[in-house]
This record gives sequence, C-alpha cells and structure tokens, in this order.
Amino acid sequence: MALNDTPRDGFLERLHAVRERLDHLATSTYAPDARTDPDPAGSETWHAGNVFAHIGEFPAYWLGEASLIATSYTGYPVPFGRTKKDPHRREAIARDASHSPQEILTSIVPDLEALRTFIADLPAAGWEAEGLHETLGIMPMPRIVDEFLVGHLEEHAQQLELLLSRS
Repeated sequence: MALNDTPRDGFLERLHAVRERLDHLATSTYAPDARTDPDPAGSETWHAGNVFAHIGEFPAYWLGEASLIATSYTGYPVPFGRTKKDPHRREAIARDASHSPQEILTSIVPDLEALRTFIADLPAAGWEAEGLHETLGIMPMPRIVDEFLVGHLEEHAQQLELLLSRS
C-alpha cells in the first residue's frame, strides 16, 4: 500500500470534525431522563453521562490495541480487543457517569492527540496490519480505526445529538 493509498487523510478530517462536535456537545444541557436507543440486538440504554463516561474511557484503550497490532503484525492477525461485557469498561462507565462532560473531554485531549498522531504517522505497512477480535473476527487496520476509534467517537457524538434533541 503506497502512502497515498492509505485512509489517513479521511480519518484525520473525520477526527477533527468529531472533536468539534464533542466540544459543542459537552457544553449542552441534556434532560436527565433522556436515554439512548438500545444497541442493535441489545437492551442497554444510556443517559448523556454514561455516553460521556464511555467516551472518556475507550480512546486510550483502543488506541493501545491498534498500536499493538501495528507494531506486532508479521503477516498473521494479532489477537486484540474486548467485548461490551468487559468489567473494566463497565466500571469506568458507571464510575465516571457523574463527571462533567467538559471534565471528561479535557481529560482525553492527550488521548485524542495521540490518536491523531497515530493516524498521521502510521506507515503503509501499519495500514495493512490485521487484528483478530474474539467476536468480530479478522479486521484490517482501517476497519479497526473506523469501528473502534474515529467511527466510534462519531457514533457516540450522534447519540449525544439525539439525546439533545430529546431534551
């Protein structure tokens, strides 16, 4: 994969845009009883505090996993990840749900900057790396960055926008 063939620029643009959306959403007021729709095939719903708490915990985790894949890949998918049932994920969401959205976003600025650097500096070989997730199977790096990092931030920004419209 040549440098120009990587999804780098698209991910960087999307990351910048979602950071602006989250900055705006962090200063918004949400109705305390507004809840997200459940995940497909799930029943869990969240209030805005839960969504922000999750935003506060997942970028560092998934960036660590993506970095491990990029540096460990030798032609065979690298085992990685967790599922929604992971106790550390669930504990962080419950623990931090009462923190202010601005406090959470401020705390993850270094993580989002590290993500920007990871995307900007990932060599072509890193974009070709693959991970093996226990439930999703073999995933190429662009899908990992989309599903667990940039796209994941966008998904939760969309949830917050929906909660805001319900407030």
